[in-house]
Amino acid sequence: MFLKKCTNNKFYFANPLLCSIIKKKEDVLMLQPYFAFGVPLFLLVLYLLFALIHRQTTIHYLRFILLLISTFLMIFSFQVLQESWTINPETLKDAAYSPQWLWIPLGIGLILTLYNAWHGLRTMIKYKTDKH
Repeated sequence: MFLKKCTNNKFYFANPLLCSIIKKKEDVLMLQPYFAFGVPLFLLVLYLLFALIHRQTTIHYLRFILLLISTFLMIFSFQVLQESWTINPETLKDAAYSPQWLWIPLGIGLILTLYNAWHGLRTMIKYKTDKH
């Protein structure tokens, strides 16, 4: 594949259009499919692992760890989605995926975060009412 050197002499891109649009390498890396979908996939696998451990044991703080993982998934996915909003639309046309696919990890993270927060609040209210 032919690579063209950009005018800033730092980056090589196969598409000459990217040289004129993208000024920073970070803009490209944040929206790479392996990064934009790989990190949320890893976080989902990690979430499922801790959920299975939580089902098998009686460790109480594992629910809080699940809340942290789901919150990080939601915030990371929003950050990637926000990056897609700030980049030039011409760049997104050459992407290997549709930008609407970035909403899926955000939705999953939001649902898991709300579920874990609701479960945590319910547990705290139950603990408070049982104490009196």
